[in-house]
This record gives sequence, structure tokens and C-alpha cells, in this order.
Amino acid sequence: MAKRRSPKTITTIRYTATKRSNILIADFRKSCQEYYICHFMASIGFKRSINMLESSDANRTNTIYFGSEHPDKGQFDVSINIGEYLESFQNGEFQNLIAKSFVTAIYAEWDELYRLRIAEEFGVQGNDVKSDLMGDVRLIRNYIVHNKSVVPDKHKNLKELDWPLSPGELWITDEMFRRLIDQINQMQVRICSVVPQPSET
Repeated sequence: MAKRRSPKTITTIRYTATKRSNILIADFRKSCQEYYICHFMASIGFKRSINMLESSDANRTNTIYFGSEHPDKGQFDVSINIGEYLESFQNGEFQNLIAKSFVTAIYAEWDELYRLRIAEEFGVQGNDVKSDLMGDVRLIRNYIVHNKSVVPDKHKNLKELDWPLSPGELWITDEMFRRLIDQINQMQVRICSVVPQPSET
């Protein structure tokens, strides 16, 4: 009787971490920490500007101009009403926008750079390098990029990322972004490989 091939299955393979793989993961963590530092310092800058405006009792109907030239010259990049500026910080909108841009950048670095380098170290394909945490970040990134920052009614549950996730507008707070970085500092990576089952006779 002719042998019949069984479909291939995905099997988790335990690889011993190498010095280079540890360095790559450490480098990825450091890059993510730098994103957190930028987010943190931006928040401090917002707080200082808010305190300055509030202490000066600025008229909330006035306009703030941003640019390299004085607005009297008619050369400025953007402008915003003072009241809107204050509200956007106080309700976390500015921090939310920055966090979302950093989440998409973090996943891009993982998927397009570090994941591939780790795969090369072990002689496997990029998709063979798995991380439940980064799988969750991918899900969040897709909601931001492809679904206008809206979590659908029927959404996948997060496996590892410690974020509250419910249908509706996705809003990333300072605390949520901090938690993500904390978890990246502890993230685990596993290698999976597609191997054939023994042939059946």
C-alpha cells in the first residue's frame, strides 16, 4: 500500500538562547525604553506649559502658535486655541496620540528588524519567532492603523498584555503605556518550526 503523507503541523522547538539572541532582545528592550523616555518627557513638557498658562491666567480664547518664525510675520506651522490645548492635555488626548504612534513604531521594529535577526540567529523563518506579548501589540497596532483606533464589538482577547480592552474607541493612557514597557522588559520569545508528522502506511 502506498504511503500517505500527513499534513504538516506546527511544533514548538526549545532552543537554547545564544549570546547574540540575548543581545538582540536586550537591544529591542532598550529601544522600547527610549520610546517610554520620549513619552515621559513629552508629558513633563506638556505639564510645564499647562502650569505656565494656568499661572498666567491666560485667556482661553486666545491662540498659541507653533513654528520657527514669529506669528506676526504670518509664518507659523500650526496653531491651537488655548482652551483646546488645556483640555487636550487634561483629558489625556495628547498623551494618547503619542502612545499610539509609539505602539505602532514598537511593533514595526519588532516585526521588521529584531524578529528577523533572531530568526537568522536560529536558522528559522521570521514567523517562527513567537511572542504572545508582541502578538497582542500587533492586535492593538491593527486597531490603530486599520480600524481608526476602534476596538470592534467582537474582538480577540489579549493573551498577555495587561490592558483593559473593551469595544469602542481605543484610548492609551500613561499608565497603560508604562505597563506595556514593563512587560516588554520581561517578555519571553519562543521558536516554533513546521515539521512533518511521520508518514502513515
